[in-house]
Amino acid sequence: MEELRKILHMFFSRMGEYEAGGLFSIGHFLLLGLTVGGICLALNHTLQYSYQKIRALVKRLIVFLSALEIMKIYFNFHIGNGCELMSWVPLYFCTICIYAGWLSCFCHGTVQHLGDVFLATGSLIGGICFLLYPSSSIMLYPTFHFLTIHSFLYHGMMVFIGILMNRSGLVQLQAGDLKYYMFYVTAFCMLAWAINLRCHTNFMFISDTFPGTLLDIPYRILGPLYTPVSIAVQAVIPFEVIRWFKRRTDLLSRPAWYDEQPQKQRAADKKYHSEENRTV
Repeated sequence: MEELRKILHMFFSRMGEYEAGGLFSIGHFLLLGLTVGGICLALNHTLQYSYQKIRALVKRLIVFLSALEIMKIYFNFHIGNGCELMSWVPLYFCTICIYAGWLSCFCHGTVQHLGDVFLATGSLIGGICFLLYPSSSIMLYPTFHFLTIHSFLYHGMMVFIGILMNRSGLVQLQAGDLKYYMFYVTAFCMLAWAINLRCHTNFMFISDTFPGTLLDIPYRILGPLYTPVSIAVQAVIPFEVIRWFKRRTDLLSRPAWYDEQPQKQRAADKKYHSEENRTV
């Protein structure tokens, strides 16, 4: 019982009470392996779902991600981080995935498509970058800490949703979709910049470096140009990377053998896409 109490105390401990897991540590690679394994298993069971079933699954996942974020906010207040806006306000490149998810799942037409585009591009790139270089929670807390586990689960689900929407064919990216992606990301960057100037924060990491991370390098090189370049990179590069990847490989495209599904489901999916195209 005493051992369980110690484990729970560490799992919900404050920053600094225990040694941090560390970047590229055994704990990092363990959580990375578990996350990648979970993504592969989930994709294996869901890629050939009908589009309606994928929409329903993504909706449940977005609600779950929202609940996770609320739990994270509550936990930060509980451990005394309420005054540190950057510890709990969801205004970063990866957290705007939640807002895109709500647009995708609960809206229609152009607004839904805007959410789809971000989930299929920015969400996927953001999740992959974090899993490979988790420069936040695991550098501050133990490997088996609530915030560390939360961050790997959250970003793993971002990657899963992004791959699922691309590979299943639910989202069929076009060059013209860049305008939706740019509008969405730029809008949040402008909001973050305004808050940063007023509150001396660094939301979206566009106003200052994040000490001890790779952002130190461009921040030192670019100087006063760091903010506009940072906004431009976030508003263009993730979308173009996914588009480039889809042109060079079929890994994010719907395989022909997926269409060897029951005729009834093929007809339903074809009708689903034709109805979506009329509303975008």
